[in-house]
Amino acid sequence: MTRGHVVPSADRTRTAKDNSATFLMTNILPQAPENNRGTWRELEEHTRDLVYQYDHSLHIFTGAYGQQGQLGERGITIPARLWKIIIVYDRLDNGRLGLGPESQVIAVDMPNSDTVSPDWRDYQTTIHRIELATGHQFLNRLPEPLQTILKERPEAEP
Repeated sequence: MTRGHVVPSADRTRTAKDNSATFLMTNILPQAPENNRGTWRELEEHTRDLVYQYDHSLHIFTGAYGQQGQLGERGITIPARLWKIIIVYDRLDNGRLGLGPESQVIAVDMPNSDTVSPDWRDYQTTIHRIELATGHQFLNRLPEPLQTILKERPEAEP
């Protein structure tokens, strides 16, 4: 296992201080090397494309759950699964950002393994399923009808 960054170093390059913050232990978890270099990296690159190529603003939640062993003398838990939720904000007519029933949501839940499929889309799921697996709640400040729609949306851009 290697360390996988929850916030990629490549996404924090504005200042040396911003980039250094991605190497804190609170931003690192043990991740299977081929997953980190392959499927997870492809998902991170897709996320960057949404920002840079399509000029979207995003809200990203990332984490892990489960246990498939421990690492080192300190007994650092090696997570069994890795997940990411990407909420793509819409540009409203007045230029502000907002969310609505048509807002794009990407939710991915994949095994922390070297044998994962190379295509992150194979691991798409819903926010609701990630909530069930992790015990976390997302989007709770949104109106209930909008929460329901976004939490059940299992789609991504092709």
